[in-house]
Amino acid sequence: MRRRSHSRPVTSRQHTFTCQHLLRWSSYSPSPAVGPDPCYISCPHCHVQKLTRVEYSPSVRTHCMAALLCIVGLWCFACLPYCATSCMNANHFCGNCNKFVGVYSSD
Repeated sequence: MRRRSHSRPVTSRQHTFTCQHLLRWSSYSPSPAVGPDPCYISCPHCHVQKLTRVEYSPSVRTHCMAALLCIVGLWCFACLPYCATSCMNANHFCGNCNKFVGVYSSD
């Protein structure tokens, strides 16, 4: 098929439709803004408004802080960044359907 103006119908072998319908079908919904702590969101998957479940995972910042402690000679404290949630990414999951909603990056 060749690309045509939005107002002209596009004809295929079985269906006739306009390009405006194609734009409506492919709508994009951005992920909700999340922070480092659990927050109330409207889930883009199940459309329920509920508090998110947060799982923390190490980030580049976590590894850099641990490496810095080792370089300075405080190697016995290198595990502390892995215990501090402020140095980690917060992965948010829906409290209802448990699907991934978004991530708050600490970097």
